Amino acid sequence: MKGLAKSAVMAVALVIPILASATPASALSITMIGASGNMAGAVNRGPSYSLYYNYQAIGRPKWKNVEVAGPDTTYAQRSSAQIGSSLVIVAQGADNSLDSYWHTIDSGSQTWTLEQVAGTDTTYAAPWIAEIGNSAVIVAQGASDSLDAYSQTIGSTTWTPVQVAGSDTTYAAPSVAQIGNTAVIAAKGHHNTLDAYSQTIGTATWALAQVAGSNTTYSIAAIAQVGNSALIAAVGSDSSLDAYSQSIGTTTWTLAQLAGADTTYWYPSVAEVGGNAVVAATGPTDSLDEYVQTSGSTTWTPSQVAGADTTYSFPSVAQVGNNTVIVLQGPDYNYMAYCQTIGATTWNAELIGGPAKKKT
Repeated sequence: MKGLAKSAVMAVALVIPILASATPASALSITMIGASGNMAGAVNRGPSYSLYYNYQAIGRPKWKNVEVAGPDTTYAQRSSAQIGSSLVIVAQGADNSLDSYWHTIDSGSQTWTLEQVAGTDTTYAAPWIAEIGNSAVIVAQGASDSLDAYSQTIGSTTWTPVQVAGSDTTYAAPSVAQIGNTAVIAAKGHHNTLDAYSQTIGTATWALAQVAGSNTTYSIAAIAQVGNSALIAAVGSDSSLDAYSQSIGTTTWTLAQLAGADTTYWYPSVAEVGGNAVVAATGPTDSLDEYVQTSGSTTWTPSQVAGADTTYSFPSVAQVGNNTVIVLQGPDYNYMAYCQTIGATTWNAELIGGPAKKKT
């Protein structure tokens, strides 16, 4: 991204929706990639349900793009991640299939390979992918509102499916992250509960824990490891913003309400940035709001990153080099990045793509 420091970073993933001509809202995912973390890779669903990959060397002003998959291939997409030495994109494909696309990072090639992870009528929302241990793990909302996971050992070509939870258990797209030595899936459950499913790496059993009870959770739940804790963020009752934390190795989830009624729209995202917990959310006037909890503190500090009529999707946040970066769909179907050097107070807005970029 233009203006970001050139420094080695760990792989992160951000997602934002983008509207394309004659195509409903979808997601753009952005990931820091490369052996030295010197490239930003952004993925979006394009016109006519196509799939595009956009990439930019850190510090360079221009984004390049390549079509990964043509028309009528991609019906929901919100996640990409660096898995080993590959960048992997996952999407809900034609006829409710589950597709992954990968290419080798730092190879100099933009050739993408399609793998169908699961066939027709298996996937009913945008899937999520993460590197867990020595494997890629994809989670998705399956048939009859089930919860499905697919794993592939890095370097192999076989995807192994498992049903984590049966029919009528999962009512929004799930998310997954590695928390300590455990894979943890966060999902909105029956009667608007918040559920967490955990599996110790190397084992086969998934264990359910209810994070929050009925009528508490009204959005996709985002999950990340922050310090020595798992952190889940979701829209709560009356459009509030809730966060739940659990110290690794314990069983208790602690609720913190970050913002009250009528404050939060779309679903939030969460990340560790500079050792602190950061939640990004869309505010009531389509503003961009950030909530930060300093490491070792119990207090969340809110701030407005961008004012009214700037944010028309769920925002997604991650640490990129020495920066906090939040990406989202802005006005007129343009997608934006808001960047802030860690420790600073000023946010810089950057146009990633969309109609306005085509005019420049």
